[in-house]
Formats: sequence, structure tokens, C-alpha cells
Amino acid sequence: MRDEMKCDKCGNEIDCDCMGCHECEPELTCETCGFCHIDGWEAGACWSLANDPDYDPFDI
Repeated sequence: MRDEMKCDKCGNEIDCDCMGCHECEPELTCETCGFCHIDGWEAGACWSLANDPDYDPFDI
């Protein structure tokens, strides 16, 4: 069982892999999909998938 982490500012439980509070730091939430991305590659792929009709996530 993992220990509960709480936000120092508001006291809400932090249960996201980014280890940040989405209430106090709304910029952690992706404007495209509404979820949290823990790295730049994931965020870039999310944006491209929503905005680039020619985007192919398997084209490396």
C-alpha cells in the first residue's frame, strides 16, 4: 500500500503520476485531452493526434 501524498497548499490527495496537484496547478492538465502527461513526448503526441491530420504515431 502506498502512502497518501497531500498537497502542501490545499491539502487534497495527490494521486497522479506527475506528483502534482491539479487543483493548485491547472497547467498540469492538458488543454487538448484533459488528462495529465508526464513527459514532453506524450504531450506532443497528444497535440499532434488532435491537430495534425497526417500524424501517424507509428511513423518513427
